[in-house]
Amino acid sequence: MKQISKTLTLIAAVATFAIARTASAEVFTATFSGTVSGGGDYTGVFGPAGRSLIGLPISTVLTYDTGRGITATSANAVSLTGGSSVGAAPFLVGTRVTIDGVSFDLLGGTSEELTLRAPAYYPGTGRGLIYGTSDYQAYVPNPYVPGGAPALQARHILSFNLSASGVVANLTQPFVTIPSSGLMSIGLIAHDYTLANTIVMRADPIYTPTQVVFATAVPEPHAWALMITGVGFVGAWKRRRGICVDKSLHSV
Repeated sequence: MKQISKTLTLIAAVATFAIARTASAEVFTATFSGTVSGGGDYTGVFGPAGRSLIGLPISTVLTYDTGRGITATSANAVSLTGGSSVGAAPFLVGTRVTIDGVSFDLLGGTSEELTLRAPAYYPGTGRGLIYGTSDYQAYVPNPYVPGGAPALQARHILSFNLSASGVVANLTQPFVTIPSSGLMSIGLIAHDYTLANTIVMRADPIYTPTQVVFATAVPEPHAWALMITGVGFVGAWKRRRGICVDKSLHSV
């Protein structure tokens, strides 16, 4: 009986693990954590308006789909580009910036790039490169220039150029590193031309990440459902076994 129980437990555990491994082979996240070293929040995007963001904890999470965009590989380097500027589907599924516990989701799709270069790309330096940009622009006609060209209404800009050891030139292979130099900058700005070109949104934090966690696989929705079902099965089976054991003890 004990052997059967052990076997069932092993089967259930293996099944649950296998289900957990059914993550999408294409969607991953890259997380850049650190402390804001410059910039402010002028309109209250991340909390009270008009405050400096310096010294506050910040994280930027990029969710990217390697099945979209244009991938280019070379010796010790890989690059993914997308967006209307290159005539390809945007590969960024989401870009979330969180400062002091308040999150904001950047829009993308105009121009996107994500590049990884291993240390071997720069012989003798021991450092690789993590580079990326995301630029979103929305245009509307300027009411002050009838018949004129569209004027910029909103723009979300993200850029980073980080030097770090341990960089892997593979967008799907996990690695963790601490950049030695470089900056990640975020620019959020929006104008309302119906209010005499009033700036209605503006924040511009910058920081050097103290940790970068790359290529964490994102499970697909059906994988989450199956994984929860598997865990539930294990729990239900253990509860049932406990009841049976309890009954057998009372019958002694």
